Amino acid sequence: MAAVRLRWTLKYSTAVEEIRDILKDKVTSKRLRHSEGVLQYSQKLCRMHGYDEGPCAVAAIAHDLFRDMPKDDLLALARKYELPLMEIEKKNPILLHGKISACYLGEHYGGIEEIESIKEAVSFHIGGYPFNSYVGYITFISDGIETGRKFKGVEKLRELSLKNLERCYEEVLRNTLNYTLKKDLFLLPESVTAWNRIKYTDGWSVAR
Repeated sequence: MAAVRLRWTLKYSTAVEEIRDILKDKVTSKRLRHSEGVLQYSQKLCRMHGYDEGPCAVAAIAHDLFRDMPKDDLLALARKYELPLMEIEKKNPILLHGKISACYLGEHYGGIEEIESIKEAVSFHIGGYPFNSYVGYITFISDGIETGRKFKGVEKLRELSLKNLERCYEEVLRNTLNYTLKKDLFLLPESVTAWNRIKYTDGWSVAR
């Protein structure tokens, strides 16, 4: 445990503090509280399940870095980073904020360990993804059930998150899909792929 804590201190704390300072100028106070909540909950899950806290801390604090940016600015940044755009993203640029945040992390923090896992987590925190690392699963779960979230059943999801990450991820993803369908919104392709992988992969588990 001491070794893990040392790695977290040396590798990631500076990035977290720098991103926190940037957030204060880029997002609303409500969004900042949410980002801090995701950070705190992700650390709780890492400690409970024995994962390295550092990569999850960076992903958590950075996931909504561009969430409050105007639509035209999001599209301009997407062009800057040469992101391939789906039609739904062109019509709803807010869906790009995770991918743009990930590009920013790669540009400014590309040298830190686990950066690809961090970028994947941030890119696809909106609708879920068949993540290749625990960082994505923990970030997605924490975004959905951090202590600032208030909705029916959230306490049960928090209890589940401390016992079984796989089952909790499935239920948070289910909530995301149900909400999207209830609102008659577009289902993101990666959300469908993530759900199908859960249903058709026996004994799947969160990768370490």
